[in-house]
Amino acid sequence: MQVEFSAIVQRMTEESGSELGSEAIFRAFEAEYLDRAGSTLVEHRLTAGPEDGCGIEATVVIDGARRQVSGRGNGPIDAFTSALRVATGTDVRVVDYHEHALGAGAAATAVAYVEVAVGSGAARSASAVIRI
Repeated sequence: MQVEFSAIVQRMTEESGSELGSEAIFRAFEAEYLDRAGSTLVEHRLTAGPEDGCGIEATVVIDGARRQVSGRGNGPIDAFTSALRVATGTDVRVVDYHEHALGAGAAATAVAYVEVAVGSGAARSASAVIRI
């Protein structure tokens, strides 16, 4: 995602003819990865069974409409993409996933990077800071 976003910042810098401040870079990040998606995870609940993997029940906003989705998979991300596939009728697949801790200890914060492809479209990157 860093390589992809750096190209966006570079293009904006060249178009403006000057360096970008942190606020402009953050607005560009929001426009590219957050506002553009039109979808939001509002809340979720995970369930786990010893034989049938992980389940998720979630409230999402898709194209401005609040919806309840549910799915099962071999882990939380697989369950969530399964729920989105069923709810939207569109192929949602994880292309790449990486996470790392931003600190140490039981209350550490981590960041997760997920690259997804939707339908026949190009892969898109997203990230989330999570408390683990």
